[in-house]
Amino acid sequence: MSRVPRIYSKTYSTPRRPFEKERLDAELKLIGMYGLKNKREVWRVKYTLAKIRKAARELLTLEEKDPRRLFEGNALLRRLVRIGVLQEDKMKLDYVLGLKIEDFLERRLQTQVLKLGLAKSIHHARVLIRQRHIRVRRQMVNVPSFMVRLDSQKHIDFSLKSPLGGGRPGRVKRKNAREGTKELLVLEKSFIRVILKIRSADEMSLDLTAPSSGRIAFSACLHGLVLFGLCTAMSLMHVLVPPFSRLFFCDDQSIRYPVGRCSVPYYICAPVGVLTAWLTIAVAEWRCRDRRHLRSAPALVAFARRLFATSEFAASYFAAVLYAVYYFCVGLAGCDFLMGMAKNAFGRHRPFFYTVCRPELPGGFCNASVAYDAAVVCRPAVSAREFQDAQRSFPSGHASFSLYCATIVLLYLQRRAGRCRSALLRRTFQFLAAVAGLYVAYSRVSDYKHHWSDVLAGGLLGDGMAWLAASVVPREGCGLGVEGKQDEARETGSGDEGKEDAGPGASPEISSSSEAETDTFGTSGLHVRKFHSNSQPRPGVNTTNSNPNSPAPAPKPNPVLQQSSSLPSPDSTAKPNLNPVPKSDPVPIPNPNPNPARIPNPNPAKVPKPIPARKPKPDPVASPGPRQNLRAHPGRMEPRASAILAGVGHLLVLLMLGAACLIVHFAVKPFQRGFYCDDESIGYPLKEGTVPFSTCIGVGVVLGLFVVVTVECLRHWHAPERVKSDRPAHPTLLSVVGRILPEKFAPLFAAITAGLYQLAFACLANEIFTVVGKMGFGRQRPHFLAACQLNTTCVRGKLYTPDFCRPPDSGKFTNAMKSFPSGHSSFSMAVCVYLAVYMQARLAFRHPLHSLKNLAQVALVLVGSSVAMSRVSDYKHHWSDILAGSLIGTVCGALLAAKFFSPLAPARALADAPAAVVYSESPSRAADGGNRGGGGGRSGGHDFVA
Repeated sequence: MSRVPRIYSKTYSTPRRPFEKERLDAELKLIGMYGLKNKREVWRVKYTLAKIRKAARELLTLEEKDPRRLFEGNALLRRLVRIGVLQEDKMKLDYVLGLKIEDFLERRLQTQVLKLGLAKSIHHARVLIRQRHIRVRRQMVNVPSFMVRLDSQKHIDFSLKSPLGGGRPGRVKRKNAREGTKELLVLEKSFIRVILKIRSADEMSLDLTAPSSGRIAFSACLHGLVLFGLCTAMSLMHVLVPPFSRLFFCDDQSIRYPVGRCSVPYYICAPVGVLTAWLTIAVAEWRCRDRRHLRSAPALVAFARRLFATSEFAASYFAAVLYAVYYFCVGLAGCDFLMGMAKNAFGRHRPFFYTVCRPELPGGFCNASVAYDAAVVCRPAVSAREFQDAQRSFPSGHASFSLYCATIVLLYLQRRAGRCRSALLRRTFQFLAAVAGLYVAYSRVSDYKHHWSDVLAGGLLGDGMAWLAASVVPREGCGLGVEGKQDEARETGSGDEGKEDAGPGASPEISSSSEAETDTFGTSGLHVRKFHSNSQPRPGVNTTNSNPNSPAPAPKPNPVLQQSSSLPSPDSTAKPNLNPVPKSDPVPIPNPNPNPARIPNPNPAKVPKPIPARKPKPDPVASPGPRQNLRAHPGRMEPRASAILAGVGHLLVLLMLGAACLIVHFAVKPFQRGFYCDDESIGYPLKEGTVPFSTCIGVGVVLGLFVVVTVECLRHWHAPERVKSDRPAHPTLLSVVGRILPEKFAPLFAAITAGLYQLAFACLANEIFTVVGKMGFGRQRPHFLAACQLNTTCVRGKLYTPDFCRPPDSGKFTNAMKSFPSGHSSFSMAVCVYLAVYMQARLAFRHPLHSLKNLAQVALVLVGSSVAMSRVSDYKHHWSDILAGSLIGTVCGALLAAKFFSPLAPARALADAPAAVVYSESPSRAADGGNRGGGGGRSGGHDFVA
């Protein structure tokens, strides 16, 4: 027999006016007075009361002796009296219309439990009911909204199975009584495990106890409330607050453009941007193993550990992703809130405002000296919401959102995947994200949705909020790749360096990797180093020797390193070595225990195997000289396949960027922007340029080649000790050219090639940004009317399209619509700023002619500025085009030069340092025991091969 389908009916209805103050205050008062969970419980009672009143009103319309009124009216009254809502002396339909919502709330089980004294408060009553401690007669009820009848009111009591009603103790008390003897052992083991995770005395002040469930819930509610508050404020700002009603002039040409189509709608831009950012966060956190930034979120860490109790990596990954996504959402909500507040405060008209407004001017003609009020003269044919949106131009929401997401992707990849081996792929994604964000911003101008200043302000707002949101994530390296593995081994103390820290007399049991405790969340560090019996390294002793009793030759002494080696290591529990080995002959240190395998193991349950000594491997990135010779064999060195592939990859990147620039420049037509024939800003005469673009490119190439070659020659010939002490910025390129050129010229050629490659990349990246902007904006040059040759009579105030032009030269006419940004300015500033920063980075040593470097830098910036300013005097660009082009070129040149060729550390402290320290740690990192994170080992600049 088939089951009868259940019919679900409506239980409540939402208010028609959701933001009515009096109703909101009344509902909040009822919720607090009767301990309700949310407003739905109030709406359910209101809906029930409304149906009862409706039935009573229908019955009152009938006659008093009508059979339906007598039958249904008496049944309704008896039901209300039975549940205690209506008194027996008021059994009339007229009194039903006077019922209130409080009458029904008083008959709830939760309220009755409090009145009978079974609970301490109204909320305590709800907890008792939900936890099945209350019964009505013999029935256990766990629904707080249960309506209690009058005859059942005196039978409300505690359940017989409840501990409050004389039943057996609760589950927690029984479990504690059963496992009371095991608690001390568990606490002791937990305390020992936490103590082993402490790697420095500074972390002793941390709260080592795991957050309780209440603290986790409170933290989740607090962070959720912050995010919900920002989202609510953002929504209210867009929906309820109207924009400022700004006056306008009827002859203002900046607001008389037609209503254009939207190239990138917001319903496409928003999900693509958010999903791209979230996917970037997930991938970057999957590759990165550093979780030290989660120290500030202990509740999140505890929640992740409870959720993924079987996998420590899954818990740390989930916590890191949720941490980053939360701050991304908070930054996005804050950015949108500030953007909405600025839109409503400024009330700037969009470029198509006059078309949407359709004003009815007094007298039917435009008076240029009168400012009109949009609320008075406008007769819009669109909805009120669309008309208000036409007054929200500044700043651009699309620009702020797209550049916020693009900057988050760029910064997050740089911070969390900055030291991964796949640098070429990372930079490609960063470049694509920047291009996508700028394309969305450019499209808002070409679609007549915003002015250029709106897009600029929105982009700056999005970039600023993205920098703030990304600042909570530390700049750490990946645990993958060659460099990441070396850094991870150095931090965890594994490999040869771990043995070196253990000392010649340490036992294999204590220094084995099986006894090492790690904490992937970073509450005590990313990877805790191993605890050794003698973890203080001794200078002058080769601890990697298989025979610890035999003396080893000491490296050349260095006072900075000797001073740092006498300091206590943060990972060592032994006392600091206050008597460093003097600079004289090395002192052989005998092994206090010739047979370290017989040292008793503190943990007999775990007997690890002894770790065999490894032979030291040659440094693959060492510069030529006494440390490593490029010609290790009589024959020529064979180049590595990875070096060849990386070189080919970099060459392909340059070719792809160059091909993209050519395709966009020649195959894509600029945006056909309308114009006014009486616009004075585009009515200048056509004249030849002072600096042609071919001359600009030729001078830039020659100048870049001359400066890079000169700087590297000075650096290699006048500061050879600086070159030897620096980690080479081009190790794999050095291995390739080492088989072709002599040893003396191989590093010089590799450095010059790396510098020219970065200059070419900066110029091509700058060019792709400039060309995309030219095609997207389609702004007319100051000599546009001279190149257009209008074929009709000029009518003042009429918007013309380029179809009315009859140009004698189609090439010059097309070029006349590529004004913003300036290509000459961007290229010249990119080359000059790159070379100026390059000189500052590579010539960071004292020289008698040091002032000539400053003079050359000033001259480079002056040359670039002169080329940019000449474009205004030649009537080729507006001043805003020059400003935008100069900013693009400056950013591209400065970022690439400053990042890949950062200033080097002082050579005097590293001139005589051992190779293992120079190539792994900077002086500050070596001085404090290598406890700093975030790429301290990359002291020489950019690796040429990704």
